[in-house]
Amino acid sequence: MFAFFRHRRRQKLLAQPLPPAWREVLQRNVSIVQHLPADQRRRLEGIVQVLLAERRFEGCQGLAITDEIRVTIAGQAALMLLGEEGYYFDRVPSVLVYPTRYAREHAVGNAGPVEVDAELLGESWHRGSIILSWPAVLSGGRDPADGRNLVLHEFAHHLDGLDGEMGGTPPLASTQAHDHWRAVFDREYARLCDEVAAGQETLLDPYGTTSQAELFAVATECFFERPAELAVRHPELFACLQGFYKLDPRQWFAAGTRAAPPRMASGDAAAESRKRPGGSTRQLPPEDDEDGTLVPEDLPPLATADQYFTRGSEYLDLGRYELADADLSQAVRLAPQDVEARIELARVRLYLGRWESALETVERALRQAPDDDEARLLRAMCRAALGEYAAALDDFDRLAELPSDDIHAHYYRGLARVECGRIQEALADFSRVIALDPDDAEAWYERARCHDL
Repeated sequence: MFAFFRHRRRQKLLAQPLPPAWREVLQRNVSIVQHLPADQRRRLEGIVQVLLAERRFEGCQGLAITDEIRVTIAGQAALMLLGEEGYYFDRVPSVLVYPTRYAREHAVGNAGPVEVDAELLGESWHRGSIILSWPAVLSGGRDPADGRNLVLHEFAHHLDGLDGEMGGTPPLASTQAHDHWRAVFDREYARLCDEVAAGQETLLDPYGTTSQAELFAVATECFFERPAELAVRHPELFACLQGFYKLDPRQWFAAGTRAAPPRMASGDAAAESRKRPGGSTRQLPPEDDEDGTLVPEDLPPLATADQYFTRGSEYLDLGRYELADADLSQAVRLAPQDVEARIELARVRLYLGRWESALETVERALRQAPDDDEARLLRAMCRAALGEYAAALDDFDRLAELPSDDIHAHYYRGLARVECGRIQEALADFSRVIALDPDDAEAWYERARCHDL
């Protein structure tokens, strides 16, 4: 149910018009946008707004993050989501942007760094963060047909790692699809390696011979920027990517779109400079908190109420209620008119056992939105937790139905019903809780108590 609020917020962002200044940035720095049909251009602008509201951008080595940087990166990444519904790079906690190429310490021994990699343009790391060089972002976005785009490349690595391993096979719908993908990529990888070894011209970046993970990333670049050529020269590979991204970018480009020169197997300094280590993307939390010891005081500050709302909702999903309380409280302080943020904050406080504070918070939400069923449901649960059973039942009865999978709602309605003498209905509620969670000892106890009454 928590995802309901995020979905509703995202639908609002998707429907909002893009600020004119941001649209100008897209036209200037994400040149593929000029080729998109009107409906997909509108969708891309909506995706950009979701990404800017939810993802964190950080400047490195003194680079100040501007709207131009944020919109340019989000616009290029949004191309990959035009066929997707529901995933907005949720597991990318931050995008780090450097003012130029950068060096990374590859290993650290007792006496300090023992190896330093060549200068890099970008990385996608197992903790989910994306690292980009701003000049490379600009050059990749402004040329829509050279088959090279750093943002597409690194975000492809992220998608590849969603199943826990960056091996060149992103999460797919079925075992059959997985097996077919592997067979195609095995053949394509062997073919690219043979062509590069023979010094032949290749459509795909020779850097794809590094690993199948890199083959997926460079193929993604080509799929979005040189789709017609990819479909002709690598039809099976194109079909795999078309099925995965649920798009056919060939439709975006006119027949006369210029093609970039083919890649040579040697002397490709740019490909060499893009070396990156492997890694895998782990699950949330949004911050680096693997041992679960992060406290509210340690949370890094964010820029907007939407960003606090998003991170707080993610902590709520994880059961990290103290952290969720801190972020959602800040979201409410920054945007006191935000009813959804108040509702989520009240939910957190209910789960923390701060029932009076939860009730006060949700009452304020209902004053702002008297007909909001989510707020009314939450008030009913708060009232039941406080022993105000008749008032709680009045709220429950005014709702058309409860979410079928909401354990808390059924449990608290069961409490209100049994205390108000509606035993058979209470039995049904506690039975529903047990069906959802057979280990819920309190529900077993309350159902037994109903049988004794």
